[in-house]
Amino acid sequence: MIQGAAANLSLLEWADMPQPPEYLLKGKDNFSLQDLSIFVLNHMWGIVSEEEGAGNIWLRRLHIRMERTLAISTQHEYYQRRPYGGTPAWGISLPSRKGDNMQVTDCDLTTDAHPIQVFGSNLVVARNRVYSTTGQSWIPGGGRNYIYEDNESYGVCVGYGGNNVYFARNRVRNLYTGFRELNTTDSGGGCYLGKITASQGTELTLAEKMNWMWGRTKVLIMEGTGRGQYRELVAHDEQHLTVDRPWEVPPDETSVIAVTPTTGKVLAIENDMADGSVALALYGGAYNCVMAGNQAARSTGFISRGMHYNGPAPSQYVQWLDNRITEGYGIRGQEGNAGDTALSLVSGRVTWMPGKPYRYNGPLLRAQVVRGNRLEANAYINIFGAVADVIIEGNTVRESRFGIAGGTDVDASGIVLRNNRFEAVDKPLGLLGKMLIHPAEHAAIGLEAAANLLGKGAPAAWERVRQDLASLQAESLAAPELLPKVQACVNQAVKALPPGPHPPALARFLLGMDLSWYAPQLDQVLRSGAGGSGGARLTCGLPAWAPAVEVGAQLQPVEGWEIVGPVKTVEVKPGTSVFHQFALTVPPGTWGLQTVQADYTLRGPEWELQASEKARLGSGRVMEWCVVGPFPNESGLPLDTTTHGPAQRLDLGATYDSPAGPLKWKQVSSKDLTLNLKELLGDGKMQVGYGV
Repeated sequence: MIQGAAANLSLLEWADMPQPPEYLLKGKDNFSLQDLSIFVLNHMWGIVSEEEGAGNIWLRRLHIRMERTLAISTQHEYYQRRPYGGTPAWGISLPSRKGDNMQVTDCDLTTDAHPIQVFGSNLVVARNRVYSTTGQSWIPGGGRNYIYEDNESYGVCVGYGGNNVYFARNRVRNLYTGFRELNTTDSGGGCYLGKITASQGTELTLAEKMNWMWGRTKVLIMEGTGRGQYRELVAHDEQHLTVDRPWEVPPDETSVIAVTPTTGKVLAIENDMADGSVALALYGGAYNCVMAGNQAARSTGFISRGMHYNGPAPSQYVQWLDNRITEGYGIRGQEGNAGDTALSLVSGRVTWMPGKPYRYNGPLLRAQVVRGNRLEANAYINIFGAVADVIIEGNTVRESRFGIAGGTDVDASGIVLRNNRFEAVDKPLGLLGKMLIHPAEHAAIGLEAAANLLGKGAPAAWERVRQDLASLQAESLAAPELLPKVQACVNQAVKALPPGPHPPALARFLLGMDLSWYAPQLDQVLRSGAGGSGGARLTCGLPAWAPAVEVGAQLQPVEGWEIVGPVKTVEVKPGTSVFHQFALTVPPGTWGLQTVQADYTLRGPEWELQASEKARLGSGRVMEWCVVGPFPNESGLPLDTTTHGPAQRLDLGATYDSPAGPLKWKQVSSKDLTLNLKELLGDGKMQVGYGV
């Protein structure tokens, strides 16, 4: 033990040397440092124990300052000092994965190195204050039985992994460079995804040999018989596995299994995260995790993710409870663009093993609970990809563009929505696949969205409709008169509208109506710019809880165009979709994205709703290019740092010298919206090309 009188009374100081020592202090195991201050300018590693199996190491009440550029006044000297240390150095490094009983507590650490890494079993990192002067450091840690609590860090990504992790009451701030992740588990992918040929007790035989990866490995049944079960892997060879206990429902030839490292039994409680990209991330391979009472601001929010990450990294059995996003604006982040902040459930659509023929298209994210969360000031709940078996209930979304967002990329199934509130939300519900929601609740959500759209112009009669829909939500989904009662409420809401015309969003909200345009033939005509004829189709669909609606549609004339549309209205019955077909002929020179005014007349029992909008036809995507190349990649980097002629001055009539001879710009027409880089730049060596 090295024991000081107190951190403010005892100081260890190292001279500022051009070539610093490899480390400041190094121990094997069974040692303690406490009640000291440590100060060094130029440095490499700080306090180190690299012995395999090292343990019983306690670092307490240390004040550490390790900063190479302290008091530097010139840029030249600043960049001279930064490279020292070779690979990224650590202030405190206790990386023995077989170690036991290590603690870093009540320390104050400021450094331009990565601050702390601790791995092993029975670990405590608590009540520390950490400041990274670079703003892009990280603190990895974990193993088995890992407590990380009551720490305060600035400019540091805090990561963890392993099993039995308690991550609580931490404050993380101010990551402004790199990925900017405030927290992540950052799982690696697994080593097998595919079928089995035999299962007996705790033994499995794989259909193919597997590659091997280290660490915390589980065997998961992804699809088929026994789906949703998992076991710890205790022994293996290339094609045979032994798990820790028998299966409740044994897998068979229909089963798809994954062998993958995981992070499991995590409690992330009451953490305060701000000013970075993702606030809390379960980044693949997360099992039995509870994320509760956490708060985020100015970030891309919270994420639960299952994906392919050089192998399968599914996540299951995760609960997001009573978390809050107070400021829903993220300024550039790993999990979203500027402005996007969400509690996100994300599943990779396809996963595959390199060199293996088996492809898996099923959910990589299952069994998620999102309950009691508050998402404010442009934050929302986001569903992406093949997500399955999710409960979203009792959440509140306020003052946001979206409530629970989905889209055409969502292939979700088994999503249950219940008792969610949307206050001043532009679009409460997106496309969420196979969604289960009480029809009266769905209609009530649409009514609130319509009221938000109309503002002070919302009819006073809607208050009674709100009350009636609230009463109906207590009725069973199997009640025989439930749907007619909800339809009657919707009728009353539409009937109370003032005379139009209205935006079609009112129909989409109040009736849950799908009014969407699809024009693949016309898109091809508009891509070519040569003129010609193509069709456009208007889909008119209703949910089961809406009343029958008679729909008429008309496209307004456009100079030089011929538009032939339906002369009759169509009846849309509850739970069905019908189509209006239009034939359009456009003159030569018409290309790209075009907008045409569409007028709708919707008629129901005792009401008529007039609506108009600009229908978007065509894509507006770039198809005509000028390209030049290849130039040699002189730096050898993935993005060449050499500035070639086209980057110095844009001149489409210029000729450039190259080892292959003179190069000129040439026109390329991309009818399928792609550019073949092998044809343009050649195959083999890294080359550089330019396109406009």
